[in-house]
Amino acid sequence: MIDQRGDTSALLGINTKLESALQNGANPEWVRRANRARKIIEQLEHGEEKQDYQAVRLAMLAFLRRALPGATGEFQTKTGKAKTEFRTKHCMGFIRYDMDFATFTYNDKSGQAGLRDVGLCGMVWPCPVCSERITAGRRRELKKLLAVNDRYFIIMVTYTMSHGEEELLKPMVDSLNYSIRRTKTGRPWKRFIAKWGIVGFISALEVTHGKNGWHPHKHEMFVIDREKIEEKGPEAKKRFETELQAELFAMYHHKLTEEGRDCDEEHGLVVSANRRDYGDYIDKWGVTEELTRSVHKIASGAGRSVWELLKSAMYGDMQDWSLWLEYVRAFKGKKQLHWSSGLRDLLNLGLEKSDEELAAEIDLPEEERPVVVVSQMGLTYIHSKDLAGPIVLYIKKTHGDVDQVLDYLARMGLRKFVMGGKTVPVSQQEAVGAKGNTIDV
Repeated sequence: MIDQRGDTSALLGINTKLESALQNGANPEWVRRANRARKIIEQLEHGEEKQDYQAVRLAMLAFLRRALPGATGEFQTKTGKAKTEFRTKHCMGFIRYDMDFATFTYNDKSGQAGLRDVGLCGMVWPCPVCSERITAGRRRELKKLLAVNDRYFIIMVTYTMSHGEEELLKPMVDSLNYSIRRTKTGRPWKRFIAKWGIVGFISALEVTHGKNGWHPHKHEMFVIDREKIEEKGPEAKKRFETELQAELFAMYHHKLTEEGRDCDEEHGLVVSANRRDYGDYIDKWGVTEELTRSVHKIASGAGRSVWELLKSAMYGDMQDWSLWLEYVRAFKGKKQLHWSSGLRDLLNLGLEKSDEELAAEIDLPEEERPVVVVSQMGLTYIHSKDLAGPIVLYIKKTHGDVDQVLDYLARMGLRKFVMGGKTVPVSQQEAVGAKGNTIDV
């Protein structure tokens, strides 16, 4: 059964419908929250806002605030540090420590609404809101690779390994990472990069879950000195991709077998020098289009992203909830994107930003204006009733009309906690408009 911390391990293998979960001793509060989240998702999927995956992210975050188990960790608030295993439980739950209000905004040009000046968890793996912001920042840097000068070009390498249906994720990820790391040590690797003119690489760790269990894999983009390949002559250029793959596979497979793992030559390591392949990968990397896919439309045997697992859990699938927790714990502390030493300097990309810095990055267009400002008590009330998503959708629907939004908030019991943008004193407008984080939805 599920205890008050949301532990679902004992529910594996039972009927995963919400009603069956209750009959099997699940925490009624957890099931109630899952049922509410499911209804929000269904409304978003079947209503006029069905393509608004940003609103789905907010619904996911509202669900995670209740469902995530608590343990240790830190998240800064005005009153100190809150303790939890996942800071995501507090994401957007507090006004920034250097601000007095949270602000709902509207952009008259783009038609987008936002919640600004709130604290963010900055966790890329568990948080659907921060993950989108961090991934967008990383993707912008990856796209700069497409503009590298004529001296360099890029090839894409994908590593994976054989695995069993019931294997746990963390040992698999650790084995994959260790084997790849060991491949890049010693004299064989030094000879390899010298031969092929490899000046650096970028790595991205990913995972899906399908009928054969977890499928961790790592993509790498090698940046190669073009002169090194051209000086080998036209015949060598034709054999370049095949020979490089064969040499790299031999080194990787050797290290993988030392870990007690295996892979076949066809799928274990794949190399592509096609610009379209890595260009498409960069364009689509981390894009959360799957958030808009209905759970009922996802084939049971197809590989699912971790966000599709979470979405299924919001429908009450306790086994997928357990899988999602396993994923978050296995990936905790791991980097989403890794640049080899010296590559950023070589490409003049500057210092790498942390996840927290990317999550906090803001871009406030001139067209954005405050609609209502909210006190901490109001923000707490909003999250207790899971109203953040509905409020921003209503702001978008009314095109940021202050009077209509205030009437809506009054019906939601929030009138005493908010002030309309038209009536906020100038000094407070300056305070909330000068700086802060914007969650675009």
